[in-house]
Amino acid sequence: MPKLGMGPIRRAQIFRAVTEVIARESFSGTTLQKVADAAGVSTGTVNHYFSGKRAMLIETLAHIAAEWNDSTRKAVYEAEPGVARLSALVEAAGPRSSLNKLRWKVWMAAWGESLQSAELRVALRRSRQEWTGILAEALEMINKELGGPDVDTREVARLYDALQNGLFVQLVTGDSPDDRQINDLLFTFLMDHIGPKPTAIAIAPARRTRSSRSRRQASDAAATGLDDSVSRGKAG
Repeated sequence: MPKLGMGPIRRAQIFRAVTEVIARESFSGTTLQKVADAAGVSTGTVNHYFSGKRAMLIETLAHIAAEWNDSTRKAVYEAEPGVARLSALVEAAGPRSSLNKLRWKVWMAAWGESLQSAELRVALRRSRQEWTGILAEALEMINKELGGPDVDTREVARLYDALQNGLFVQLVTGDSPDDRQINDLLFTFLMDHIGPKPTAIAIAPARRTRSSRSRRQASDAAATGLDDSVSRGKAG
């Protein structure tokens, strides 16, 4: 039995271990013993906090989503108003962080496992709704700061999520531009949909010279992400 007051610390320790093991082994290759070894605890301790492997994945997803949402919201609100907030959003949620890469591998494992688990499909759907709600709220604020016309920020958030999903899937499967190019693609998408027309905003020359290619790549990646969303919807 864990010592009094150690519960939150142990859970955080196990969540980190679950993330690392699933990212390395995939969900099917993850066992409670491997998680216990990675966390430096006994399997009995893991079993104390989770009723089974699937419950462990669902709770880990909720933990990852909460951390990711909080860090993205914090980055956006601490940035300077306007374009800097868009850049902060892309950077905080994007693939350049090694932690985000790990998180995405766990997310991909969850999508695959969700085909056999209605409970997991519900958890993924809830997480996606929370994430797109945070995106829409941030984009509405930034759009006003940039003096843009009224836009459906929930629809922009949905499309951005699909684009990000597609790009991350391509990245972790090795069929993608590097992570810096992915950030450029995501930023270009937001600049095309939020605020005044892109030509009215100062954009770095590197982004401008790549804009046509970026839009083509973004379209391909969004199609991948939307296909994932449709597959998850059918599974639900």
